[in-house]
Amino acid sequence: MFMFFFRNVIKFCNLNKEITLDTHPSQSQLILCHIKNIIMKTIEVRQVLNAEKEKVWNALFNDYGDIHLHNPGIIKSHNLNGATKGAIDCLRHCEFEGGMFVDEKITEVKEKESFTVTVTNSSYPPAVQEWFSVYELMSLEDKKTEVKMTLNILTNPEMIADGLIEQMKEPLGFYLIGLGYHIETGTEVTMENFPNILKTIAEANS
Repeated sequence: MFMFFFRNVIKFCNLNKEITLDTHPSQSQLILCHIKNIIMKTIEVRQVLNAEKEKVWNALFNDYGDIHLHNPGIIKSHNLNGATKGAIDCLRHCEFEGGMFVDEKITEVKEKESFTVTVTNSSYPPAVQEWFSVYELMSLEDKKTEVKMTLNILTNPEMIADGLIEQMKEPLGFYLIGLGYHIETGTEVTMENFPNILKTIAEANS
């Protein structure tokens, strides 16, 4: 039985105001934003998966370079610099349709609890000044795991971030649905088979 739900929460974080740094896994990024007196745009997606935390951590972190196996929006991905598994400072290269790409580095890790991924290079315009994601895992009853992904974007001008956030809401939800399906079935999730996967999940939950 497949179980899924996702929630997109857009948070407009005005860093001119007081912030509590010790509650955020990426303190260095937030400190930088505070100094620059700018606004960071954030989108949060949550997903409950029918898998124990260790399996979810393995798919997200240990198999870091294989994100294309469960994210239908990524057509190719691989680790860089000879890395064979996820680790601090590990880099991966992700390719999207239309020739777009991002290179992402693991910059912070709390073993089997959370990790932060920062974009170090991309085909996006220079207006995208900083871009990082925080993955958080929480064990639930009945061998389930909640995954929370928080995407943070800084752009200049700020209005560009609004458009990017709007474009990414649905794909991020699909990404975590694909993650759950891949962990449960071992099936590679692609743009071609994802509509049928959504249909299968809907039927299983009806």
